[in-house]
Amino acid sequence: MDIIFLADHLVRGGAERQLTRIAATLKRRGWTVGIITMLPSREFLEELKAADIPLFECSKRMPWLPYLPVFMTFRMILQLVRWRPAVLITFNYHGDIMGRVCGRIAGVKAIVASLRTAHVKTPIRERIYRQTERLIDLTVSNSHAAITYMTTRKILTPTKTMVIPNAIVASSFPHPITREEARSEFAFAPGAFLWLAVGNLYPAKDYPTLLAAAECCTAFSPAFHLLIAGAGEEEEALLADAKRRGLRDKVHFLGSRTDVPRLLRACDAFVLSSAWEGMPNSVMEAMAS
Repeated sequence: MDIIFLADHLVRGGAERQLTRIAATLKRRGWTVGIITMLPSREFLEELKAADIPLFECSKRMPWLPYLPVFMTFRMILQLVRWRPAVLITFNYHGDIMGRVCGRIAGVKAIVASLRTAHVKTPIRERIYRQTERLIDLTVSNSHAAITYMTTRKILTPTKTMVIPNAIVASSFPHPITREEARSEFAFAPGAFLWLAVGNLYPAKDYPTLLAAAECCTAFSPAFHLLIAGAGEEEEALLADAKRRGLRDKVHFLGSRTDVPRLLRACDAFVLSSAWEGMPNSVMEAMAS
């Protein structure tokens, strides 16, 4: 096989969307492509099936049992040996670190790390990145800020880095339906001013700050409404926070959505509250709308 992509798992997120698009494009151009995930994947399965891209999951269940890392490592190495890729491209922190070690053990010729954000969460992660950089041939990032962040801390070698910006399918924006048609699923008054935030409910997106801002906006304008499209580990806490702030009728959590162009058409403005990002797909999609 020519190219294997490795990720933690496939969820409805920006990095995973880029991975899927790149893999499908390479397949259309004649490359043999496969994807390995460490954990079970829920999203993009139909897209991969349509593109005839094989997906191998190192684990079929989500619980993080003590023996699971060893089990996944063994399965990952075995699958890399079976597929014998010329290039392994890793996405997200856990997939990146596992790919460096397992890829070298499996004898992969070239390993490319993918850096998606200008942030390292902990000193331990920073140390692991720095100590394992010798195992990779290149780090590709979607952001000059991310590369600068990593190289100034001497985590990455500048000569082993490259910036390739994210891309979107511009023909999908703006959605062809009218604003009124797009709003038809919501029971908002005609004069409601509608904001939209798109992104998984994870700490990086800093939704608590967004809810604090929404509380101020609601006090200023009764016509204010905020839609949040995304799912994730902080959903329960954010729902409780919204309720505590008296925002149950003003902030609407939509869960994971695949119709972002339609949602953008329904809204008056877009907001991103992230604490850190690389090159957010959601901002590009909002600009294209």
